[in-house]
Amino acid sequence: MRHWSIWVILAIVILAGWSLARTWRPPAPAEATRLRLSLAPPRVQFGVFFAAGPRGIPSTADLLAAVRAWVAQHARDPLRAAVEQHLTDGAMSLEVLERDDVPLPSDDVFDRLLDPARARKHLEGATHAVVVQSTGPLAPPYAALWAALGAARGVASSGGGLVYDPLTFHFLPEDGLSDGLPGDGGIVAADHIVVPYSVGGTGLSWVTTVGLAKFGLPNLECRDVPPDVADSVGTALNAVAQLLVARVLERPAGAEELVLDDELTITAEVFLAANGRAREGSEAIGDARVRLAYTPARPGGTEPFLTLLPPRGFQGDHGVWLHELARTLEPEEDPVIRRSATDPALARAMEEAHSRLPDVKRRFQDGLAPGETLFVKHGFAGKDGVVEHMWAAVTSWEGATVKGTLANDPQDIPSLRAGQAVEIDETEVEDWMLSHANGSYEGGFSIEVLRADGKGE
Repeated sequence: MRHWSIWVILAIVILAGWSLARTWRPPAPAEATRLRLSLAPPRVQFGVFFAAGPRGIPSTADLLAAVRAWVAQHARDPLRAAVEQHLTDGAMSLEVLERDDVPLPSDDVFDRLLDPARARKHLEGATHAVVVQSTGPLAPPYAALWAALGAARGVASSGGGLVYDPLTFHFLPEDGLSDGLPGDGGIVAADHIVVPYSVGGTGLSWVTTVGLAKFGLPNLECRDVPPDVADSVGTALNAVAQLLVARVLERPAGAEELVLDDELTITAEVFLAANGRAREGSEAIGDARVRLAYTPARPGGTEPFLTLLPPRGFQGDHGVWLHELARTLEPEEDPVIRRSATDPALARAMEEAHSRLPDVKRRFQDGLAPGETLFVKHGFAGKDGVVEHMWAAVTSWEGATVKGTLANDPQDIPSLRAGQAVEIDETEVEDWMLSHANGSYEGGFSIEVLRADGKGE
């Protein structure tokens, strides 16, 4: 059973989609409709890379014994009984291949979807790989998925291997090899998919899921995402994936398609559970309504997607809706702080920001690192002399014109909303802030002034 070419094909499909991101336009809202999704035969595959030792290459019997031992120790009934039966039925295969016979994604995919240094370190010294492939019905407790995952962990634990998921281009963490399988077989979709995003020529992001083929589903996507809400949109996609996986497993036995309304409600409960936050005691503010549209495969080989769109009846900019979605599911304080425009400390902060602005412009134009977002602050004028100083996430900077999407909702300027596209002359930038993927930031000089006064921002 050598079907590993799908790994390379999927990588090509994803890269082709990135190249089309800048030409996409959301489909026009249609009448209420039912989506009918043909469920593809699910694919569950893992690769366990290892270095052959003095004892040589393990036999299939040795591998299966290691898998059974791991399942006996780390799985609980009733799932354990279902997994053991799956192994007895021969619905899963274990095949040892030489390392060079197992194709991996191109360097470009590694750089986009993985920590490349960590990924390549994992592969150093590997001589062989155990290919785990599992098939079975898409029905609770979905033994095919849990058997494959348990087998990959069991093989890696017994032979010091590293587990690779070809459908997400992701190495499983080494410290998770002893994680148990849930007795009820409950699935948290986010544990089995990843949500990468890329930035197109407009400065807006394309956010997708990768890995829903494990459940016979097309992947999800959301396009034209303002950079400051890309992570929040990713958590929303996790929640939609959770809803879809639940619908797949709940459908009538033997049904080869999934039929559902094109609009779904992401409840606070589903959102928290889908993102693993129910266990952390986090809270979401409320429910959010979203719409899905089926987008067929595009010229160039891109795969079909379910595209996330505003609910029917929403009037406004796509970016504004995405900000509303983010605020609904992940509320953040956005206080308004009143301060004199002639405040000496703020004036000094602005001077410092201006002195470093040319370097920041150069860094942005050279290309930010994945997960980085540049914000600029500007005083937006309203009626009757009202000026509100707000942040915008930068999407382009050409010549002296900075384009972006507003990151704050104003208090006194009703014509502006968070997520709305704005243009700013670089000479009118008051401050800048470069946020990093790890939560740290550079700049934000006015923030430091306000924090020093105990007022925050």
